[in-house]
Amino acid sequence: MTSTARRRLVAALAGLPAALPARAQERYPSRPIRAVVPFTAGSSTDLRARSFGHYMSADWGQPVVVENRPGGNGVIAAETVARARPDGYTLLYGTNSTHAANIALVPNLPYDPVADFAPVALVTNSSLIVVVNNALPVHSMAELIAYARAHPGRLNYAVGNTGSMAGGAMLKALAGIKMTQVSYRSTPQGVTALLAGEVQLMVVDGGQVLVHAREGRLRALATTGTGPHPGLPELPLVSSLPGMESYAVSSWVAVFAPAGTPRPVILQINAKMREIAARPDMQAQIAAEGSSYRVGSPEDLAAFVQREIEDWRRLVREGRLSAG
Repeated sequence: MTSTARRRLVAALAGLPAALPARAQERYPSRPIRAVVPFTAGSSTDLRARSFGHYMSADWGQPVVVENRPGGNGVIAAETVARARPDGYTLLYGTNSTHAANIALVPNLPYDPVADFAPVALVTNSSLIVVVNNALPVHSMAELIAYARAHPGRLNYAVGNTGSMAGGAMLKALAGIKMTQVSYRSTPQGVTALLAGEVQLMVVDGGQVLVHAREGRLRALATTGTGPHPGLPELPLVSSLPGMESYAVSSWVAVFAPAGTPRPVILQINAKMREIAARPDMQAQIAAEGSSYRVGSPEDLAAFVQREIEDWRRLVREGRLSAG
């Protein structure tokens, strides 16, 4: 090899270390982002993904494509993201279904809600509302419980996700009443059935029924949280009734990435979501939907998920929810 050839080879090899980090550290995002939603279009989780996706697309100049993959109480969507490339371009808008309830309720769950995901940010954590069809002759939670006791097994309640399932199951357990659970593929389908009188009541995300309650198409009786519902602050708490003091159910949405996603990318997405949640136009949307936004750090979300998993396992152990 001539001296000239050797110099060219050395120069080429010397350039490789500088070139590789530059490629690895390319600007994020530099291509479209896929936001996977475990439920149908129109669900509360879908609305969250589209709201944040709109602003992220505008700020970053890259499309955020919402992909609805309903089925299996969130299992299909969660497994899809768990197996995706950990590069920040596939995100999951997970819920208490995908990341807390399923580990207690689904045998042979094909993903690990902790080990297979990198927490990004808790988006919402909202109480639910107990609503009834207008034909049901009750106007308060006390009247609902009294009616259910007087007519055991006559009431049917709609379930569209694990939040509504837990709300109905805990109501039965604590009040000592018999009602029949009727499951639907999604919350919007359950609300439609409630409006049509196919079922008599539902414990449901406020954003799905606020308009119906305010315009008199459904009757809201109480909220499942520990404080006033942001959309209907006049509603009493279910837990204010004698014997129902331990009743508390919430529905939450959070963003997760596949495990192994680079930490700088996780922090960049988290920072953008915090910024978007603080904007006045987003805050106006929050108020209109009756949701509570709580975008914290990835560590906040990780700790929150661990607590939620233990809560769901406890509910199953105590027999308030069926693991079958």
